[in-house]
Formats: sequence, structure tokens, C-alpha cells
Amino acid sequence: MAKARTGGCDCGRGEESREGDVWDEPERLQVRRTLIPEGDNTAFERIMGVSDIFPINYLSRGVAAARAVCKVQLYRGGRIPAGAGSGFLVGPNLLLTNNHVIRSRNSAALAKAIFRYEMNEDFSLDRTAEFSITDELFFTSPSNQLDFSFVSVEGDNEGKVALADFGFLRLLPQSGKAVKGEPVSIIHHPTVG
Repeated sequence: MAKARTGGCDCGRGEESREGDVWDEPERLQVRRTLIPEGDNTAFERIMGVSDIFPINYLSRGVAAARAVCKVQLYRGGRIPAGAGSGFLVGPNLLLTNNHVIRSRNSAALAKAIFRYEMNEDFSLDRTAEFSITDELFFTSPSNQLDFSFVSVEGDNEGKVALADFGFLRLLPQSGKAVKGEPVSIIHHPTVG
């Protein structure tokens, strides 16, 4: 395994490897290696091989990440629901969602970010926190290209909950945080339709 971390990684591609598997570029794999905790001698095989075994902190880390994820509720004038999507905080009062969710400053000004939009053990919602999305900051891409929108969110709500309590998921500029063939877990609010 030490050889795998310093170069020449076989990435768990032993006898269990499938014909035609696509493995990522060396530069991206090196970035991925730097994100694996030092001393975790099974992480790379677990991530790149066929095993789907994860440590228990996979769940608690997912719960921690989920704090910054919200349901983006869209409205027409007069608070008439007009669809929903997902978003997540990437900085103080800064939300990242898709362009196909929020396409314009006008739709941003009518939208709400609902945090803790989660079912409890009894399958009911009981602790949501709603914040107004504003048109104060708005930056987007064409939906047929990168499909993103950055929007601003008010820092406090009527329930006296601070948006800062939900933290944020830091964006990393380098490529390689996930590599081809690696499974991912997505925390989001899919639209049911």
C-alpha cells in the first residue's frame, strides 16, 4: 500500500478488476490521495476497488455535511409554490444551486432556503428553518453549460435562527476530489413530479 500512495498505484485493480474499467489521470489520483487521512491503509482500495465498506464516521460526516444543504423552494408572486430544488451553503450567506433551479434575480428574490428539511424517525418534518434568498448577489452560468447559480441568503430568519449555525461546505478549486469510477453520496432534495 505504501507504494500505491507514492506513485504507481494499482488502486485495488487486482483480480477483481473488470475488463474495460476506466481509471483516472495520475494528477487527479494524486489530488485524491492527498484527501485520504494519513495512516488509512485501506482507503484507496476501498474507494477504487469493488468493496463498498466504509467506516462508521461516514454516517456522522454525512450528517455534518447535510447541515449546509437546503431545499430551495421556488414561488410565483403571492407565495404560490412553483417548484423546488437543492442548494448548499458555500460561504457566509452564499448559496450554490443549479441554474435550472434559480435562473434569474427575479426568481431568486421570490425563493426560500429551507434547512433541516429532513424526516425524523416518525417520518415527519419538525425542525425546519426557512431563510429568504435575495437578489442582492446573483451570479449564474447558462443551464446548458455548467448549470450553476450563486445567490445570497439573509443571515437571520423570523424564528431567530442564524444562518451561520448551518456552516458551509468549502469549495476546493483543484480537480480530483472525486475520480472516475468512485461512488459518491449526494445529499439533496430531489423534485418529485
